[in-house]
Amino acid sequence: MPKPTRSPRSPRSLAGKIPRQQALSQQLPLLILCFGLGFFLTLTLPNLAQAQGDPPTLPKDDRALSHLLPPPQAHPLPPSLGASHPLPLGVGGLGAKAAGTMTLADQGGDDQGGNYQDGNYQGDYFDQIQPSPLGYLVWSQFPIRVYGEAPSLEDGSAEAQRQQAWGATLDQGLAAWQPYLPLVRTTDPTEADITVLRSRPPLQRRGDGGLDRARAAETRYRFRLVPQAEGPPQIQPQFTLYLPLGQPPAQLATTVRHELGHALGLWGHSPQPQDVMYAQQTPSPAAISRRDIQTLHRVYQQPTQVGWAMVDGD
Repeated sequence: MPKPTRSPRSPRSLAGKIPRQQALSQQLPLLILCFGLGFFLTLTLPNLAQAQGDPPTLPKDDRALSHLLPPPQAHPLPPSLGASHPLPLGVGGLGAKAAGTMTLADQGGDDQGGNYQDGNYQGDYFDQIQPSPLGYLVWSQFPIRVYGEAPSLEDGSAEAQRQQAWGATLDQGLAAWQPYLPLVRTTDPTEADITVLRSRPPLQRRGDGGLDRARAAETRYRFRLVPQAEGPPQIQPQFTLYLPLGQPPAQLATTVRHELGHALGLWGHSPQPQDVMYAQQTPSPAAISRRDIQTLHRVYQQPTQVGWAMVDGD
């Protein structure tokens, strides 16, 4: 299934503000720049598409054009990930102890990533997170728009019920992450930042020519240019999640939270089975833990080229 592309955002109109010829002459350099950058990224950014577990490498030919890429900078921390935002309380993760919540300050952390230690937990697993070739995969424009594949059957059959249950589980996964990063459902796949499909991950070939092992679920990303009202376009990620039917409900719920975690910036796995980003299935469904959010908090404080505008090559 071809990956949907995002509809360009309409630039601000200059009509009525300056004469038409003057407007054209002033916009011509920007139009040339955007055309050149679009051609460059059409050739290069698909080469940067990655699946979880692939090594983050930048093709040699792309490095020669790195002067068009923005310098790495840290984005302002989203308010929902700020130091005063409540994090899950209890070793079991979100919902394990409904008595209350703790903030980073309560845990002995700080606004630069935290350093609390609590029983089986040792702060975070930031050292397990892999940056992309352009830096850490963070979102800089909110809300993040998510498209979930709509049911193809509505006849009351068992298959139709499974598809509806799949959609409900996706909604639950989005609700679990919603307190930490703004998410919104969209019915238009062309405007989605994250697309979730009910299909198995396509098999990929390894470097030796053989097929990679089949996966129960997978998250992949690519980069695309997002035009801005003024100035050069921004580099933004676009994710595709493959979440097929067939898993038991509790296991599917954990898988949804896990794969969404990858798409929100946790491009790696936790070594602790209590975390939702643990690499293996566990007997008990995993919920979002303090370590998951603490790690996400640190990721969003790192310098990156993702989310910034391309530079003028002149």
